[in-house]
Amino acid sequence: MNINKIFFIGFNKTGTTTYGNIIKQRFRRKHDYHWTTKSRLLSDEDILSYFRRFKCWCDGECCDFKRLDKLFPNSKFILNDRDIKKWLYSRVRWVHREIYSRHHVGPMDKEYFNTENKKDVIRSWIKTREKYYHDVYDYFKEESSKFMVIDIEKDDIIKKLSDFLNVKFIADNKKHNKSPVKQNYLQKELNDVDCVLKEMGYFEKDNK
Repeated sequence: MNINKIFFIGFNKTGTTTYGNIIKQRFRRKHDYHWTTKSRLLSDEDILSYFRRFKCWCDGECCDFKRLDKLFPNSKFILNDRDIKKWLYSRVRWVHREIYSRHHVGPMDKEYFNTENKKDVIRSWIKTREKYYHDVYDYFKEESSKFMVIDIEKDDIIKKLSDFLNVKFIADNKKHNKSPVKQNYLQKELNDVDCVLKEMGYFEKDNK
């Protein structure tokens, strides 16, 4: 079966730069978070026109995967995943990169710095992820041929991608897109992450 499109449908800070670098070895890809918003807001006709340009779409989050599956049959969907604590730590460090570089400010940065209580932002990130994951797993539960979960830290990502897409990739040795902010500078902010995770029962889940 020929693959129509390839959609990485997980959140940012889960290895999206690494996946983008690997995928471009074999496919023309778009590495840009705007496509997920367009998947929700554009008309069907405009979606078909917009997504015609590239084979693979990555570095977005909360796309309308149901709609994309309907409009682009025979496509592949990859949920790029990561341990939730490491994911939240990475997000917090990333929004604080503005200390060193002010060339880019995205929706996540604005959400974080425009909210007085940072724990509220962290709770919102967790709840959004929980709901989205639930919807993704519920929709694709019987579709193993078109859906795969991949963990940037636990999985052999080259093998999994090669097997799933039936192409041969080689290892990408470039470093992930990491924030330059040192962890000790943000200890209070990272403690907020631990506090919210404990409050929401995640440490108990890890110990089971």
